[in-house]
Amino acid sequence: MKTINFKKLFVKDIYHLIVDEPSIIDENCNMEELFFKISENPITRHVYMTNENNELSGSIRLINIAEYLFPDVVFDIPTMTSPITMYEKLLAETPYEIMNLDPISVSMETCITEVIELMIQNHIAELPVVDKQKYIIGEVNMMEVIKYCNIACPVAPLA
Repeated sequence: MKTINFKKLFVKDIYHLIVDEPSIIDENCNMEELFFKISENPITRHVYMTNENNELSGSIRLINIAEYLFPDVVFDIPTMTSPITMYEKLLAETPYEIMNLDPISVSMETCITEVIELMIQNHIAELPVVDKQKYIIGEVNMMEVIKYCNIACPVAPLA
């Protein structure tokens, strides 16, 4: 039975199977622009922020937006974000104030095994693909990994 060797598979091999363009906005944008951008591309669950040099500077996950929009629900969930952090998010006036300032990213040459590990360890389903200058050139999504598996060898065990 055929198996997939993820150690010989790289981001450049799969990153456009589902997501054509990642959702990107300037870190100085307003909340309306953020809400529009996240809803404009429902395939992706992240919006990536860029600085004045167009370098990746942060990311905002769909869950971060939900926490901002629905604070009453979040405060009722005991395992969620700490009350201090939640309070800071409630007062946020710009996307910059709720973004992750240290986003994990990968390059075109990153092995898919590493991509899968990063996604599972960090409970995320997509990662920005950046070049050496930290310019966002794409996104790799867990659905693309799954789609590749299905295309390469349907119902095959994974190696």
